[in-house]
Amino acid sequence: MRRLQETWLQHGSRVDAGGDSAEIERLLQHELERLSDADAGWRTLFRRRADGKLWELSYPQSEIHGGGPRILAELAISDPADWN
Repeated sequence: MRRLQETWLQHGSRVDAGGDSAEIERLLQHELERLSDADAGWRTLFRRRADGKLWELSYPQSEIHGGGPRILAELAISDPADWN
């Protein structure tokens, strides 16, 4: 299973996204379709158009302003009904 993790880099008063940020954004913009949200939007289920695999976008540090760095992970389930 593939797991992409964004990092936040502090540069004085500015914060820039690093880590897998560009790959996460590319997948969200071009390869994934949004299916469902959970936990008030802190988790979102996507399906990859090319192969039907399910992915979850999450903000595991939701206590940080903006939800903190994102994680996009391929899931081991194939039926969206199994996602919770």
